[in-house]
Amino acid sequence: MKKVAIIGAGSFGSAIAHICMQNDCLVPIYAHSSEVASSLNSTVNNPKYLKNLNLDGIFATNSFEQALNDAQCVIFACPSKYLRSMCEACREYISKDTNVLILSKGLEHESLFNAIEVALDVLGNDQRFALLSGPNHAEELAKNQLACSVVASKSQNCARYFQQLLSNNNFRIYISDDVWGLSICASVKNIIAIANGILSQLALGDNASAALLTRGCAEMARLVKECGGKQSTCMGLAGMGDLIATCTSVHSRNRNLGIMLAQGKSYDDFFKKYGQVAEGAISAKTIYVLSKKMNVDMPLCESVYKILYEGLSAKSALSDLFSRDLKSEF
Repeated sequence: MKKVAIIGAGSFGSAIAHICMQNDCLVPIYAHSSEVASSLNSTVNNPKYLKNLNLDGIFATNSFEQALNDAQCVIFACPSKYLRSMCEACREYISKDTNVLILSKGLEHESLFNAIEVALDVLGNDQRFALLSGPNHAEELAKNQLACSVVASKSQNCARYFQQLLSNNNFRIYISDDVWGLSICASVKNIIAIANGILSQLALGDNASAALLTRGCAEMARLVKECGGKQSTCMGLAGMGDLIATCTSVHSRNRNLGIMLAQGKSYDDFFKKYGQVAEGAISAKTIYVLSKKMNVDMPLCESVYKILYEGLSAKSALSDLFSRDLKSEF
């Protein structure tokens, strides 16, 4: 049996741990909170996330050493802003030949590194890192509902390793070598989901939402190209697939953040209500900086940034977008 260490006991970490356990793996899971670790071990339920998910057979600990000891592979399931610190905390317990999968969706704001570059910077050896993305809401994975995702790595062997590890009758994994494509798509789709939440709250209709997703995908593709990724990735699971799921699902934290912003509330209000990170709020800052650096026109993402951080109202943002010069679609 493979021993698969999961670093992070949030909703996604718990769902992936459940999949690994169903695939006959030994699964220790690191929880930052000793309360969560204790509850997981005594009641086989996570007291904070996916409370109805039975995690019987999974060992929880708040010790990195216990979680990582003799693990054949490691899966980081933490928000992107914590990835570097988690890698640093785990560094002494991860051997150089251990395959590492990262579930974090986004770029590091300070460095503009993608998640694999962050892990490489801390842990070294870029041939053993992979990144997973796609339409994979934890709430549905936990119920064994059908889903597909994609794993990207510079190493085909590493990508195929995690493809085999996670795939089963309900969860189908594809592979890719486009790490930058997956990284940009994962960041941008969360920003567009915030925008779609705003449209939803303002009751602007299906036409507006469809236009938003389509033009959001165009912004995504422009930035992917400039960062050296493949524009075709934007039409795949990590691009349009995840964009559709994140923009339309009731499970989407980013969409729910957009709804609250349109109600005149703040990100702090959102966090108090849900107790979870909305990655799009962080990505809005990072993509704004990156798009300016790469000289890529991204008016939708820029509008979300200004709503979040410059006090622009949603209605003013819409007015600004629709008063832009007319142009060709492609």
